[in-house]
This record gives sequence, C-alpha cells and structure tokens, in this order.
Amino acid sequence: VVGIEAVLLMLTTSSPGGSYSNWWCFIFNADLALSVAMTTVSSIASVFMLPLNLAIYLNATGAEGIDVAYGPLTIAVAVVVTGIASGMLVSHHLPSKRHVFHTSANVAGLSLIALGMASTSGSRDGLFNQPWTFFAGVAAPCVLGLVASFTLSRLTGLSKPQCVSVGIETCYQNTALALSVALASPAPARAAAVPVFYQAVQVVVLAIFSITSWKTGWTYAPSNISLWRMIVTNYQPFFVAETEMVTKELEKTRAEIKAAEQIISTSTRKNNSLATASGSGGSGSGG
Repeated sequence: VVGIEAVLLMLTTSSPGGSYSNWWCFIFNADLALSVAMTTVSSIASVFMLPLNLAIYLNATGAEGIDVAYGPLTIAVAVVVTGIASGMLVSHHLPSKRHVFHTSANVAGLSLIALGMASTSGSRDGLFNQPWTFFAGVAAPCVLGLVASFTLSRLTGLSKPQCVSVGIETCYQNTALALSVALASPAPARAAAVPVFYQAVQVVVLAIFSITSWKTGWTYAPSNISLWRMIVTNYQPFFVAETEMVTKELEKTRAEIKAAEQIISTSTRKNNSLATASGSGGSGSGG
C-alpha cells in the first residue's frame, strides 16, 4: 500500500472509534463503560494526535513527497469531535429526542458509506481493480491490531470483558472521517477504496471475534444462551445490579401488600365473628 492509499490507511487507522464501537460492546455485552471511556479519550486526543501521527509516519516511511493538507485535516477531525460532544450534550438535555438524533446519524453515516462505495466501485482505479497486496495491506492493521491489543490487555490483568472491549476499540475505526477526506482528494476512487474495504474487513472481523468471545465466556453474557437472547438482553453489571435492586424492591412491596391483606382479612373475620355473636345475643335476649 503506497501513495495516496498509504496516507488514507494511516488516516483510517489513526481515527477514533466513534459510537459504533460502543454499539459492538453493548450488543455483545463486553465492558461498555470502558468502551465509552476509550471512545471519549480517543476522540478528544485525535484532534492533535491524528495530524501528528500522519507527520511522524509519513516521515518515517520516506513519503515526504506526499502532500497532506494538515490544516483542513485538523479542521475535519475537530468537526467530528465537536459533533460527538454536541450530540452528547443535546442527548443529555433532550432525552426524548435521542431516537431522532440516532436515526439521523445512522442515515448520514450509511449515506456516506454508500457514496464512497459508488465512487470507488465504478472506476478503473477503484476497489475491485486493486491487486491482492492492497487487500492484504489494508486488512493487516485491523487483524494485527485486534490480536495485539487483546493479548496485551490480558497480560496487564484486565478482566475478560474489558479485554474484549479493548480489542473492539482498537480494531474499529471511524472510517467516515477518512472517507470524507478521500472523496475530496484528487483521486477519489483510489483513495476511497481504503476506508471502504477497511469498513468491510472490520465488520467481518469484529463479528467473528465478538461471537467467539461470547461463546468462550469472555463477555458478561452467559455462553449457553441463544444468540438472539444474548443480543436483546443487557447483561452489563450496572444494569444487572439495578435490575436486581428493583426486583428486591418489588418482592418487598409484594410481601408488604400480602401482609397487609392478611391483616385486613383477619380483621374482617374478627368483625364478622363479633357481629354474629352480637346478633345471636340480641336474639336470645328478645326470646
């Protein structure tokens, strides 16, 4: 992978994960809190680190001849981070509208991916006319990054669900940022091929990794349940703790209601007995 493709690959792999990495951790019940924390930190740091990484790696690989407009690139990253921060702020103050924001963001993201696919698939220099070395080179950071981060996180003593989250966060990149830069480059078909193919690779790799982690007991979800139940059920510790607390409160309330019903029932029976005894005594006196 050389030239503009190398620049876009470095841009893709240096981008923050974005909210979809949190979605993967939530769906497959990895450590969601760690995932959100990593996404927040990487999104803020990317404003400064992404251009710096490009400068370091391009210089280290002898690619000084490749002209990178760092000013517009920094602005593009800042816009992404600002969008994430604004979305979190608005979502916090307008919780009833979260589904609207979420749907709008999904439509925008999918539209950008579709635009990138259309741009690179119909060109002679596009995705489907690249040599095998291109596909191997673009896929390598995704696979090797996942294996390395997962292994290192386990060696440092993180829990199994946390290791899965670290692997997902390292592997998953916000390809929309690289794709937006690629579409504005002088060779959009060649450039867009990198984030489009990386997007496909990370989806396949993360699906295999996440399902394998779940079935081998590395997530919060039980490994002996069905795939559908695992996906639709939230097994995050904080949610389970809240659920258990609510369940205990409900059981306590039911016990109190049952005790109150027994007291009322006992009181009713006593009143009925007294009324019967009073009625019998009155009839005897009348005779």
